[in-house]
Amino acid sequence: MNLSECSELKQFFLGKLKENNATRRVNIHVSDLIYCLKESYFKRTQPKPPTPKQLGFYVDGARRHIVLEVLSDLKREVEVKKYSVVGHVDILKDSGGPIEIKTTRTREKLPDHYFLQLGFYATMLNVNHGYLIIQRLMNEDPWEFYRVEWTEEEMMNLDYELYSRANLLRTALEKNEPSLLSRPDASTNWKCKNCQFSDLCQKT
Repeated sequence: MNLSECSELKQFFLGKLKENNATRRVNIHVSDLIYCLKESYFKRTQPKPPTPKQLGFYVDGARRHIVLEVLSDLKREVEVKKYSVVGHVDILKDSGGPIEIKTTRTREKLPDHYFLQLGFYATMLNVNHGYLIIQRLMNEDPWEFYRVEWTEEEMMNLDYELYSRANLLRTALEKNEPSLLSRPDASTNWKCKNCQFSDLCQKT
């Protein structure tokens, strides 16, 4: 038996991930609006080849999603649109509420961006509630299930946030002006540590 590394196969899958990312850049997605708008800007204007680590994150996340989505026997990967923003709801419950699946290795409280993303989906579906499934990989009992319900005022704020963030990113792209976009706040600045565009960000 002769065992050898196959770089051709590695590049094949990295290329497929690159194609997938390029397809997503046609429209503004909800995921573009959750974290750092500058990162979303540079992903579109100066995309970099995906890394093996990013391929691992993509496959790992997709695997968990697919299993839970199949078990649910509900509508999966439901496309929603509002303000020319496209979103894909992991699972759509019979009540019309979106179900979002998240995986984390921390034992800390649930981050704000979980609720922001779920809230955007609720806004796009015109419902005032949604559900979170959390898998905490380091816990003995790793699963947490939550129902989230927003007030009318909170829904109005979420709707405005969706519109304004999408409009700001769209304007920056049209004017080719990343300086219009601010750096991430305290809840998401952990992404800066491993950001592929940190050098470009510092210059703007």
